[in-house]
Amino acid sequence: MAATLFILTVVRQQLNDLGAAYYDDSILLPYLNETITEIIDLKPDAYNVTAAINLVAGPSQSLPTGSYDILDAVCNTDRATGATFGQSLTMIEKAHLDFLVPGWLTFPAVSLASYVIKDDRTPRSFWVFPPNDATGAVSLIVSQKPADLLQSSDAFPLDDSYRPAAIDGTIYRACSENSNIAGNMTKASAYYSKFLVDLGIQPQQKGGQ
Repeated sequence: MAATLFILTVVRQQLNDLGAAYYDDSILLPYLNETITEIIDLKPDAYNVTAAINLVAGPSQSLPTGSYDILDAVCNTDRATGATFGQSLTMIEKAHLDFLVPGWLTFPAVSLASYVIKDDRTPRSFWVFPPNDATGAVSLIVSQKPADLLQSSDAFPLDDSYRPAAIDGTIYRACSENSNIAGNMTKASAYYSKFLVDLGIQPQQKGGQ
């Protein structure tokens, strides 16, 4: 059984709707897609790709559309294909570089980057040092959101270790959306706590849930 179909089947079993009389694919798949998004938000390494990024002029750069965060900096690469690997990169926090090299933003622009600089307050952007002259490119491992699941036969995009979280998160959303049914909010809260535990997160770490 395909992983996505397996997840939906277990969800329906827990919701006492194995015949999909109410919770058919058109209802559960959006809940599952929302759950996958939250998994990646809480665990950015749950879905990642290696991306070749052409650099613009200056130190300030942006991640590709759909990317959430930088997980690692790999190396300089070529702009044409991103397939030629060059000088390695070091990733450093902005506050650290600000302390070590206060004037790093004003250094002369060059083609090759030595550092990729992160600031956790702006995860979808980054900087390079030295500033780039718009001829460079870097290879980064970035967290991304996969394409939405459209049908139960689609492959589950995350590692199978995330199946329990996907199941519990989907049940949480299904119960939350039907809060008028007696006991559903209590059930939703319990399944959200299970969802967090599945991800190795203590429930109190996400406020209010």
